[in-house]
Amino acid sequence: MNTNILCLIAAPFVLAALFDVNNWLKRAQTTVDARGNELAVASHGAGFLALASLAVWIVGPAEFLRFMRDAPSAFPDDWIHWLPALAFVAAVGWGFLWLVSGARRSLAWAGYRDSRFLTRAIVKIAIGGGLWLAFWNPSSSWSRDAVAWLTFARMMPTTGGCLMALIAWLIVTGCTKFLLVMWPRFVSARGAVADDIAAQEFDWDKV
Repeated sequence: MNTNILCLIAAPFVLAALFDVNNWLKRAQTTVDARGNELAVASHGAGFLALASLAVWIVGPAEFLRFMRDAPSAFPDDWIHWLPALAFVAAVGWGFLWLVSGARRSLAWAGYRDSRFLTRAIVKIAIGGGLWLAFWNPSSSWSRDAVAWLTFARMMPTTGGCLMALIAWLIVTGCTKFLLVMWPRFVSARGAVADDIAAQEFDWDKV
């Protein structure tokens, strides 16, 4: 597996990790909406899993499995082999943990469909879809130079991979936020009746 492919595997994870750590530090230092924080954690976890899936798809499942299988024997001498493998494993573990924990906590607000979060999610999905259409399905009405430039950028291994990573990140994180905000609130009939009785019960202490 050549160096370009290794960099293609590791670079999106490194950039996304730095972005997430920077955002986490900002959230820790300022007061922010708790729901927005948990939605960001869940969606970025899903984004890491999307980048991992994209890396496997670009390299090819068989080649990728062979690469991961040989990574432990390459440690510590062949760092250009085991370091991307370690980054991949860390990204998958981090992504799964963030997705599960963020989704579980964000569902505390299930049923409250805040238009702000929905709008942001739709904008991210639209930008990701627009980039995909622009680079993979350019309009025939565009100039030849523009179409040639877009095709060249798409076909280059580095830029093409980065574009796919960006598009996957935008669409997956946007869809995750949208689904979590739109998630309905499930309440058992017995619990609803008990809450209603408690709300209407006469309280002598308040007289």
